[in-house]
Amino acid sequence: MIRSRAIFGGVVAVACSLVAATAQPASAQTLNVKLGLWEATIVSQTSGTPPFDTSTLTPEQKARMEAAMKTMLERVAQPHTMHTCLTKEKLDKLPFQDKNDNNCTNTIVTRTTSVYDVKFQCRDEKGEVTSGEWRFTALSPVSVAGNGTFDISRGGKVMTSKSTMTSKWLGASCGDVK
Repeated sequence: MIRSRAIFGGVVAVACSLVAATAQPASAQTLNVKLGLWEATIVSQTSGTPPFDTSTLTPEQKARMEAAMKTMLERVAQPHTMHTCLTKEKLDKLPFQDKNDNNCTNTIVTRTTSVYDVKFQCRDEKGEVTSGEWRFTALSPVSVAGNGTFDISRGGKVMTSKSTMTSKWLGASCGDVK
């Protein structure tokens, strides 16, 4: 449940980072965008059944969990705006995969100076599978648009989140933003 909450509740953080939009091996093409401070706004819509086993919960626990999920999904559906600092070091990282996480795979579909499209899949030890695809388009060096889909499945239950992102460059200096 924590991974699902982190992914769906954190769709904003994943997509907004813009690192996902431009992260590639150093030798590969990167989106033609400026480094520095970026502002991204993401809107997500979620559907399906949360992939959680509630059979061992008391009716009260189940009701609290369902209420918490409803609240979280309502928040995710609202536009979220955040800031991130895009650095050269972040450009060298692979998206959606921690270097210490061998449970995730990435497939780069398109990688040019104007389009970056990546499919990913992660599988945890409990059988939960998170998969999806993100496509980012550099509209200009100071503007990026993106869209993506995440699917989380376990035990025959699937929850899907579709997101759109717009991001704009604010300046070369990131100040306190990481």
